[in-house]
Amino acid sequence: MTCGKACPVEKHKPNTREGRAAVRVASQPGVQRIHAFSGEPVGIDITEAKARIVEDADPKLLMKCLTEFERGLLTGRAAAKEGGPEHGT
Repeated sequence: MTCGKACPVEKHKPNTREGRAAVRVASQPGVQRIHAFSGEPVGIDITEAKARIVEDADPKLLMKCLTEFERGLLTGRAAAKEGGPEHGT
């Protein structure tokens, strides 16, 4: 399914090796921290994510990408709850 130019997947697609590695790893089971009662994501376990990176990556850029992934995860979930224009799935 495509949603055109406004598609968040296309709009926020990583362009660097570090960005692609961060998305791949942060999307794996066990990396996202989940709230015990609601089951909602509350962030990512940065230490676990960094431990799973197998690519040769710039550590500073990788950390920025992981942080941005986490920000996007949390703001997307918040927007979805509020019915915002960039809602998550």
